[in-house]
Amino acid sequence: MELIVSDDLKNPKKLNLTTPNKSYSGNREFCVKDSFVIFRNGQLISGVLDKSLLGSSSKTNIFYILLRDFGEDAAVDAMWRLARMMPLYLSNRGFSIGIGDVHPSPQLLREKMTLLNDGYQKCHEYIAQLKSGQLKAQPGCTDEETLEALILRELSSIRDKAGKACVENLSKCVVFCPLEIILFAPLPRKNMCERCVPGMSG
Repeated sequence: MELIVSDDLKNPKKLNLTTPNKSYSGNREFCVKDSFVIFRNGQLISGVLDKSLLGSSSKTNIFYILLRDFGEDAAVDAMWRLARMMPLYLSNRGFSIGIGDVHPSPQLLREKMTLLNDGYQKCHEYIAQLKSGQLKAQPGCTDEETLEALILRELSSIRDKAGKACVENLSKCVVFCPLEIILFAPLPRKNMCERCVPGMSG
């Protein structure tokens, strides 16, 4: 990361940044997911760089910090170095997913069935309330619109819970390592998790 921030060893860009990333779960520097990012004098001390720090429009983006503190040339040069490095890495190592990355474990299948059964039960209860006239309409909505909103909310909740269960069941051996380890160390890689947790895929 130091070479992306600045390639001038004699006069490096002393970027300083302290911020959580998207998967931050608390406890600052001792976050179990290594999701509290610290830059000191242009060196990445701790944390994992994800979409919120490399590709987002937030003010914690390292390119925004470079633009603000060192000018537009520094930010453009850093983007250029990152754009040159990543295609070379991908052409040499590849970055795709296989059947092993999306094959669910028995525990995950059980959790999925529990989520679906609970969700379907709640949706059937909403429908029964509508048919019996017991469903209380939301402000500005008819009974049918209220039913649709409740069912969509329940389905959204099922999707979010299922996503969290999938992340918990995937290997975390690479996802929560520093970027340098993800790029260069010969570790077993879970590509699906690498893509989803940092925000590369939905």
